[in-house]
Amino acid sequence: MLMPFAHISDTHLDCPGSSDFIKRLHREVRDPLENLTCCLQELAARKVAFVLHTGDMVHEGDAGDYAILRRLFDKYLPGVPVIAAMGNHDHRAAFREGFLGIPSPGDEDFTQEVVLDGLRILVLDSAKSGLIGSVSDAQVDWLEERLASPAPRGTFLMMHHPTVCEHPAMALEVSPEFSSLVENSDIHAIFTGHTHSNYNGFFAGKPLYTADSLAFGMLYIQSEVIYTSRSSYNLCWLDEQGQVTTHNQLLYPEVQVLQRKSIAQMIQGLPR
Repeated sequence: MLMPFAHISDTHLDCPGSSDFIKRLHREVRDPLENLTCCLQELAARKVAFVLHTGDMVHEGDAGDYAILRRLFDKYLPGVPVIAAMGNHDHRAAFREGFLGIPSPGDEDFTQEVVLDGLRILVLDSAKSGLIGSVSDAQVDWLEERLASPAPRGTFLMMHHPTVCEHPAMALEVSPEFSSLVENSDIHAIFTGHTHSNYNGFFAGKPLYTADSLAFGMLYIQSEVIYTSRSSYNLCWLDEQGQVTTHNQLLYPEVQVLQRKSIAQMIQGLPR
């Protein structure tokens, strides 16, 4: 029997601390909150079993902004588990307090293990170096401990930065130990975000799925990156053999170009 679930990413909800670029989206194109609401309404109709959010939930927000996000999920998908990873525009303490309801004065890495009907979902915190990202040795040790025994329905691994993508400037820096650990595990699939571009590939022999952004899209063409109003998410299914099927769901058919940058300009920092 197929288990339907959703993979969403980079919602970048507008809040007082957001950049001029995000505020421009709100004013001139489409409010990211409107995009997320539309997505959640569609997911409610699909009756998904759970949602994976691979980071950049709100754009430089505080605990109150994460609480707004939590209420949105509770309104449209009551009782549906939402598993989230930290993005480079997320604030860990604010996320823990506002989204999870856990007071947290510090900024320690956010890792999590969730088991749903025999499926193990492991969350890593790659949002350590901004654009590129990294996973600490302590997290690799944590991952190794959990992968020591297989899960009944296998394992999903999720984090914000992809290990492979269209442009290396956006990829996660990984060690040979990390690659070997993933390769020799019961991981069925890896889920990431960050690039604002839908991408499917392989890492260490495992399928890797990178979801589009629900706020704005990015196209990588030779030495240029083009920012667009594209917004979408992935509707996914897990079968009893652990195979994952994904289908990219575009929210709106019309797409407009918002701005263009060279890859060199992008490497200096994403629009904040």
